[in-house]
Amino acid sequence: MTSIADHGIYLDSPIASAIQQIQPFFAADIFSATQTPLFLRMRALVRMRLLVSRLPQGIQHVPVKPGKLPIADGGVVFYPFNSQSNMNAVTNRRAHHVLTLHGESNKLASNRPVARLYDYICIAGPVARDRYIDAGIFTPAEVDQGRLVMVGDSFVQRMNWISPAPAGQEGALLYCPTWEGYGNGADNYTSISSQAVFALCADAARIVRTDTIIVKPHPYLGLLRHKLLIDFVKGVRFLKSKGFIVKLAVMDASNPLRLLAAALLRDIEWIDGSERHAISFGLTDVSGVEAIFLRQRIPFMTIRSKGEMPVALKNYYVRKSLNMIDDVERPIRAYLEDEGCIDDRQRRLVFGWQDDGLEAKSGQERREWLLNYVRNDPYWRTSKVEPL
Repeated sequence: MTSIADHGIYLDSPIASAIQQIQPFFAADIFSATQTPLFLRMRALVRMRLLVSRLPQGIQHVPVKPGKLPIADGGVVFYPFNSQSNMNAVTNRRAHHVLTLHGESNKLASNRPVARLYDYICIAGPVARDRYIDAGIFTPAEVDQGRLVMVGDSFVQRMNWISPAPAGQEGALLYCPTWEGYGNGADNYTSISSQAVFALCADAARIVRTDTIIVKPHPYLGLLRHKLLIDFVKGVRFLKSKGFIVKLAVMDASNPLRLLAAALLRDIEWIDGSERHAISFGLTDVSGVEAIFLRQRIPFMTIRSKGEMPVALKNYYVRKSLNMIDDVERPIRAYLEDEGCIDDRQRRLVFGWQDDGLEAKSGQERREWLLNYVRNDPYWRTSKVEPL
């Protein structure tokens, strides 16, 4: 790896598993293990993790300080996390700075005003575009002039160990709760905080006629509110007590959760991601898993919090959401009766493309297209306004 790169990824996260969260983009060749270095701010947890394990798929990392990135003039720096130190990294005005994030989510964290720090912002499609416009972060003119770049499912994570259950065959129910999040916004919640969600999972499993429930927690679950780890264990025990075959997908869960599960859920099977599991139905919170299910064509519904979602998203969720108060059988059956049409409509809202033919390109071709797009600088080349 040369000391000066023409493009790279800046990653600063206090969570050791953050590297694993961007690994799917290397696997899909959106990033290249040999050509896209990881500019890694070396926090203590990251140093500890690197002492005991290698980076996924031979990813090359370069320890950096945020204000001193080894990037060539005219190079491109990608940002998969909205870290505070990014504000130092973007002061290098000889390079282009691109916010990709690491998934597509309707959470408020996906459209923060800090996005204006970056030269370009990669978005999945129309819903993400409208989130930014409705929040007043970007104007329709900025969108029309190309500052927001629609790249479809390019930066949507993959769960390659799941696939849709074939028609007429039983698959598992996959429950993917998000983490608790920062702040008190309506979408900063995890359904794990209510034990009622496990009764909802049990009801949903019976409705879709499966005896197997797989639970996959968010990698950050319980890191801010440790009580959620106990709630997680209690909920898994509840499902087991109801006669379900329960499996845990904790391959990228936090160390505290894994340790607690190892101690208190020793009779529950763990999934390591090496085998493919057929899924009949998914349940998740408002999170990036929604886009993953859409991309991988897994039928699913979203467990909503009590708070109100933005007006623009109400129609989006009208036939796809559940709560833990009302009976869930009617909405689940109504969705399953028209699942194909509902999900196709949602897919068109979530995934869009800046350029005709981009969808059909390989991961490597999408990367080259994006690099060329940013280097050509269509927005700032024609704008007299400097980035904020």
